[in-house]
Amino acid sequence: MYLAPYQIQRLKSFFILMVILLLIFTLVVEHYLGSLFLNLAKIRINQLLTEKFTYIVLQEVAKADFQYEKLIHIEKDEKGKITLVQANTIIFNKFAATVGNKLQKEINSLAAQRVEIPLGQMFGIRVLAAVGPKIKIRFIPMGFVEVKCSDSFQSGGLNQTRHQLYITLNASYKVAIPLVSAPEKLSYKLPVIETVIVGEVPQIMLPSLQK
Repeated sequence: MYLAPYQIQRLKSFFILMVILLLIFTLVVEHYLGSLFLNLAKIRINQLLTEKFTYIVLQEVAKADFQYEKLIHIEKDEKGKITLVQANTIIFNKFAATVGNKLQKEINSLAAQRVEIPLGQMFGIRVLAAVGPKIKIRFIPMGFVEVKCSDSFQSGGLNQTRHQLYITLNASYKVAIPLVSAPEKLSYKLPVIETVIVGEVPQIMLPSLQK
């Protein structure tokens, strides 16, 4: 089919216009919709990670002899005054390592799957939360997860101190959806034991779980 020079020029102009519109559309999706979907994807991934982490911790707590008296040693002088609050770091480190290894396996299996978010969730309306096509999310682990034990002391009244033991998760990952991706971090602290120590707690406690 023969095309006149002006027709060829029109086709070129149309093609250039379509390329420009496609680029504009891509930029709009990346800067506006992309950030929205990344936030939704981050929330979803964090939810999955914290659920798996909590489940593993509760399983291990149920298996282990996780009693405060065996985890924390409290020494008193002849007057009954507390002189030392000492954590059994061997038990805590072993527990944290077990939880970390199991969670790492769960994360590796999660990376091989595809998490999906319905398009309707971007509107923030519950009725539309499951409406529309599903956007596939890629979860890419970055480095190893870090699981450690920590504790905190808070005043609970006259000569009373509330002592809480935590299992803390720190993980870094990358979440990717079509056209955009971004690195993310998750820090989650899960309380496992809480007790009230009666008596004045010394300012210095060795060895400490907090690093």
